[in-house]
This record gives sequence, C-alpha cells and structure tokens, in this order.
Amino acid sequence: MTGDERGGAADGDSRYYQGQIIQLRRGSETGVVRSSTGREIPFVFRFVESRGVLRRFSDLQEGMHVGFDVGWTSSGLRVTVLQADLRGGSNRQAGAEEQVPADELADGSAEDGDVE
Repeated sequence: MTGDERGGAADGDSRYYQGQIIQLRRGSETGVVRSSTGREIPFVFRFVESRGVLRRFSDLQEGMHVGFDVGWTSSGLRVTVLQADLRGGSNRQAGAEEQVPADELADGSAEDGDVE
C-alpha cells in the first residue's frame, strides 16, 4: 500500500488507510475491506485490533466506512487494525440493535405451512 492511499478522517487523523467494508461472513467472522484505490483486503476479526466504537464483529456492517492498517501474514496482505470512520457511510450506531417492524417480518403467505 502506498502513502497516497491514506486519507485523513474528519478529525484530520491520517494514521490509517481509508476504505469501506464490502463483505462480511457472520459464521466465520471474516470480511473484506475495499481501499480508496479499489484494492480488496481480507480480514479475520479475531486477529484484528479494533479501535474506537468497534468492540464486536456484530458492530460491523457492509458499507461501513473504516480506517484500517495492514500487515503481512503467511496468507498474504491482511487488515490488522479497524477503526470506525464516523464521517459517513452507515447511519447505524455500533452495537445498536436492529429493529424491524412486525409487518415486514410477516411473510404474508400461508402456503409455506406456517402455523397461524
């Protein structure tokens, strides 16, 4: 990664590369971050140092803008640090419970054999 890929966050912090989470796999707690130049870098959450409001894998969301750092592993280049970028990308607060209205949860078709 080159120095020109680092972009300052809203507070002027340029310690991290800037990117966006483009893929999350909940079961394995892994994901992929796309850098501002389009490079896709994978991560395994248990090996990532999370900073800021990120405490759990469930705090991450696809489309979320993040600051990140990378390191070399035996599997190649990987994200080693993630920090939520609060300047945009996701309106969801980290750790907030998703609430879906009951009418959106209802399927509306009784043909599936659902119990009424």
